[in-house]
Amino acid sequence: MGDTSGITDLKWTVTGSGTNPANAADFDAGIMPVGKVRFLAGETSKQISVNVRGDITQELDETFSVAITAVTGVTPINIGTGTILNDDGVSGRAATISNNMILGTAGNDTLLGTTGNDTLLGVDPLNGAGTREIDRLTGGAGSDRFILGDTSSTYYLGGGISDYAIITDFGVGDAIQTRIGSTLSIGGALPTGIIGTALYLNNDLVAVVQGTIPTAISFVSV
Repeated sequence: MGDTSGITDLKWTVTGSGTNPANAADFDAGIMPVGKVRFLAGETSKQISVNVRGDITQELDETFSVAITAVTGVTPINIGTGTILNDDGVSGRAATISNNMILGTAGNDTLLGTTGNDTLLGVDPLNGAGTREIDRLTGGAGSDRFILGDTSSTYYLGGGISDYAIITDFGVGDAIQTRIGSTLSIGGALPTGIIGTALYLNNDLVAVVQGTIPTAISFVSV
């Protein structure tokens, strides 16, 4: 790992590998996963998770690699590999796919969950992280997680009350993910014509929550 006295940022990408390589259709949102992680001073390990899409296609196990594409502060580490085991449904029956990772883009998005426990991320963390965006996130039934931040940053900052997420159906069992150390205040001014409960970080509106009013136990920090 090298020197761990400072902050280290790295970006990672997933590519297909081996005899039966995985492709974009094997992952949530139909795209090859990418992301970034931040190591704080003294940290030497991080977990990278990728979400695989279940299907009913009869196919062999497939492999993929996770490669570091950009790193600051340390010498790059080796490529990691993973295997998607047989995820096929029973022939002649539809597989039940209910727990989804639903991703937005760098624009204004409307994300709709399903009947399962879904995770909704309206922004592209590597492209603007929500600046100048207004995203609508609807989790549907189940215990859903709405992501407003990660280990590196809080999303929807920089535009005051002009960029934010609208969580349309927050309920008991749902959670709001925030960056650790960046506590969002509950309540405050809302944009004209918008109803709900505002979530602020300092003077920046981060989200408007409709449905059940969130409390301190509604938040999960990472």
